[in-house]
Formats: sequence, structure tokens, C-alpha cells
Amino acid sequence: MELFFMISGFVISMSCWGRTVGKFVRSRVLRLFPAYWPAVLISAAVVMLWPTAREPISLNQMVVNLTMLNESLGVPSADLSYWTPLLTTVFQPTYAPSFVAGIAFYLIHRFGADMRLCGLVGLSWALTMHMLAARVAYESKTLHRPLSLAVGMVIVTLFFVALAAVAPGWTSRVQWRWLTVAGALTYPFYLLHQHIGLTVMNAMQEVRPRLLTLACVILMMLVAAWLLHRLIERPLSRVLKRKLDQNANAVRAG
Repeated sequence: MELFFMISGFVISMSCWGRTVGKFVRSRVLRLFPAYWPAVLISAAVVMLWPTAREPISLNQMVVNLTMLNESLGVPSADLSYWTPLLTTVFQPTYAPSFVAGIAFYLIHRFGADMRLCGLVGLSWALTMHMLAARVAYESKTLHRPLSLAVGMVIVTLFFVALAAVAPGWTSRVQWRWLTVAGALTYPFYLLHQHIGLTVMNAMQEVRPRLLTLACVILMMLVAAWLLHRLIERPLSRVLKRKLDQNANAVRAG
């Protein structure tokens, strides 16, 4: 989750820099909705057919979720990983430090590192560690078994180190194609992973060793994310972009 919000802060800053509000909103619509709409329907179908991870959602809940305004209307999200774009992401206290770190890394990428931006990254890292400790304590209590805060801190710190290498351009010569694919799969994977992943894990709870279950679930979610991206998100994004361009041209012509 921390890595996702760090990437979101970086990418959203890149998307809005030098653009008008209208162009920024258009870019966000094209980025978010083509994967989000089918993900809502897929997640709803899974929990309706196999309600082992959570209770089935109602038709009204599913429809309202398609607007991304469900939380403001008091309607629970179809998947706990969903959020209302931008405002909730920015002000969500649990992950706000990670999001701010992504913004700081983008500013370093654009203007170079200085004491202010490095200080902001350091502050974001410290607050992220604090939020992580609270989350590990909560999850340990919920799962009735201790989770390792040290392991979590090392993993999240490695996320910061990775972006610290990317931001100044130290990795600009890396041209591996799989990195582009991995970046494209981040969002659909995030949308699908929670309830569908838990449903699959429940179905495989007798499989041993547990690491095999985890590896299988991650692989299945990656395949599902790739299929969503390749077969639905990309074609739908092209159609939506074409329609938005036609509407914009019509408005300018009128």
C-alpha cells in the first residue's frame, strides 16, 4: 500500500504539472475509470458467487460504487482498497505521508535535490514508519498473531530507497520492457487484489506450505491484472479518449 501511494503522489504530480484544471481532470478520468469500472463489476461478481471473504454487495452498492462517490454518500466501497480519487488520497491520514513522499520525489526529479525536499522526504519516511507501526499493531490484534514491525519497516524503507534512485534519474538508462508492463499493472492489480485475493486464499487454506499459497495468489492476481489491462482497460481508454476529444472539438467549434 505504501508503495502504491508513493507512486500515486509521483505520477499525479507529473500529470498535473503545467496543465489546466480541465486537462488534469481529463487525464485522471482516462487513467482511473477504464480500469475501475470493470474492477468494481468483477469484484462484485466474485463476492456474490463466492461470499467467503465478505458479505455479497447489493446492486445499489455496486451501481453507486461505479461513480467513485460512494463514500461521500455513505455507501461502503465494493472493495476495501477503493478510494475516492485525489481528495481522500491526499488527506487519508494513514497513507498521506507516503503520498507526500511521492510528491517530494517528483519535485526532486524535476528540480533536483535540496535540503527542503530531502527534509520533506525524511519527515515523510518518519511519519510513514509511525503509521506503519500503528497498522501492524492493529493487524496483529485482528489476526490474533504477532506481525513483524521490523520486516515491514525494512520493506517500506526499500520503497523509499528505490524512489530515491529513480527521482534523480540514476535509473534512466534502464530500459527493461518489463518495467513498463509492471507500471501498467500496478493500478489494476491494486483494484483487484483485496477481496478476490482473500477469496482465493480462503479456497486454498489447506494448501501447504503457506508460501506456496501466497505465491499462487500473487501470480493469479498478476494474471488477472494483465487480462484486465490488456483486454478491457486499454480498449476502453481508447474509446473514452476518442469520445472526450470529439466532445472537446464540438465545444470549441460551437
